Amino acid sequence: MKMTESDFAERIYCLVYDVPEADGDMYVRGVMDAMTSLTDREQAVLNDHYRCGMTCEQIGREMRISGWQVSETKRKAIRKLRHLSRLRKMSVSRIVGEYIKLIDSKDETINELYIELESLANGKPMSRKILAELNARKMGIGELGLSSRTFNVLYKAGIQRVEQITLLDKFALLKIRSFGEGCLNEVVRKMRERGFSEWVENIEKQ
Repeated sequence: MKMTESDFAERIYCLVYDVPEADGDMYVRGVMDAMTSLTDREQAVLNDHYRCGMTCEQIGREMRISGWQVSETKRKAIRKLRHLSRLRKMSVSRIVGEYIKLIDSKDETINELYIELESLANGKPMSRKILAELNARKMGIGELGLSSRTFNVLYKAGIQRVEQITLLDKFALLKIRSFGEGCLNEVVRKMRERGFSEWVENIEKQ
């Protein structure tokens, strides 16, 4: 039986990253998008060999080239997919990491905004919602009181501030490597305790 697109994408991901399994880190659309950057022949060779199970000799006969040429084309294609620009597209943790870097670059503007809002408040208490959002920008995930396992999973994914959690939905969180339902439930519980009720409600609706 022919492989599904998801199974094929996982096979390519494992070959490119040289790992036995994707462990929840594979982004199917990203893998398939990276594949389109290859030549038509390279795509065909990978598809025929890893998806359809054809040998290099069988592919060679169809393409009217030698089995050795097919092997070389296959190696060249995998080497291309290991380029950093393509690796970034395939991995959920890398995508999240790049997004977090973008957020971090805005820190200076965020701090200026915080000062401005405090000035505009004129000493009056801010609304609970605004205060929670501002505090989230400063609060590290260590302040949530998470278990060491959940903390380490988030930290390894590059998530170090509560603000970064508030920018992710349920599905994005569950795509983080080793972040399962148990971790999600714990994060939701801790976020509720810290007053991030709006984010928690959105998560529970998804």
